[in-house]
Amino acid sequence: ELPAVEKYEPAGDGDSPLALVPSFVNVELASNLAGRRETNTMPQWAGSCWYYLRFMDPDNTEAPINPEIAAYWWEVDNYVGGAEHAVLHLLYARFWHKFLFDIGIVPNDEPFKQLHNPGMILAYAYEREHGWLVASDLVEERDGKFYEKTTNKEVKKIVAKMSKSLKNVVNPDMVCEEHGTDTFRLYEMSMADFKDPAPWNTDAIIGVRRFLERVWKNFAEEPKMADDDMKAMKLLHKTIKKVGEDIDIYKFNTAISALMILINGGLPRDMKLQKEWKEAYLKLLHPFAPHIAEELWSLLGHTDSIYNANWPKYDENMIQDDEVTIAVQVNGKLRGTYTFASGATQEEVAKSVLKDPEILKWVESKEIIKQIFVSNKLFSIVVK
Repeated sequence: ELPAVEKYEPAGDGDSPLALVPSFVNVELASNLAGRRETNTMPQWAGSCWYYLRFMDPDNTEAPINPEIAAYWWEVDNYVGGAEHAVLHLLYARFWHKFLFDIGIVPNDEPFKQLHNPGMILAYAYEREHGWLVASDLVEERDGKFYEKTTNKEVKKIVAKMSKSLKNVVNPDMVCEEHGTDTFRLYEMSMADFKDPAPWNTDAIIGVRRFLERVWKNFAEEPKMADDDMKAMKLLHKTIKKVGEDIDIYKFNTAISALMILINGGLPRDMKLQKEWKEAYLKLLHPFAPHIAEELWSLLGHTDSIYNANWPKYDENMIQDDEVTIAVQVNGKLRGTYTFASGATQEEVAKSVLKDPEILKWVESKEIIKQIFVSNKLFSIVVK
């Protein structure tokens, strides 16, 4: 049984408060040997598992956290950790939080609202015939194949963890120095889905840099922005919707892909973009490439930071396609696809489709007993 302790303040020497109770610490063992009890009775997890609660109320000297403050902040909205913590920190954090809930310290029984485990960034390595790995500096490429320099034997290129011994570690400082911090950030987030592992490919980062260079050229070197092109605005609003939704679910790679598609292939290369268009695009780019976005924001005439700008909103009317492709089925089998104006009615689709010989040959001389219509998607005919 632990003794009563009057003072719980840290003594400053690293010992726990129990160390200040000699009658507990010092014990007499068999054979008149002197013993000393362990005073560090609570594991480190107890201190490291509820730090997020203390962040909410760091100056409280009376309790771990004020109940009103805990009720205001509630749980951690988003926890980015790692799968390796599932049986360590996260397990203990959840246990301790539930304990604090049971004794009335916190108002909710779960500590984290969302948990995201990032995938590991891997690198290429080389493997001998029997599985031994070879350092990358001992391998050379010839005609698309890889050979160990010392033996001249062919080795297989594989994906593995970065390792100093394999000499395949990528130094972020060197990448940033050569290509820029924004290029590094953008490439890292575009490599794969947030939760999936992916190998680093130095060659692929060149494409990301070219994309940012194209953004800079289009935005910084065209001072006249007079064109009012509806296609450009529609594509922008679709991209606003796509990027916003993808960021919310940690699909950074597909959000970046949408931004690239819009600049690289969605617009004519000689199109002069409106200032409003550019501002909205820079807001979308900013979370991924903050430095170039900030510079271009300034070149557009803004004196305040893009950090203070509101996230752009899309117009529902602007994300609707002018034309849609409708699949036509006869008795459940696809017999063709047709282009119609968006919002075409069932009557309009039926009138047009039933004039086409390719459809007529499947329905003429038969009784149409049912028509199924899904707006902008499907027109299905059932005959007998």
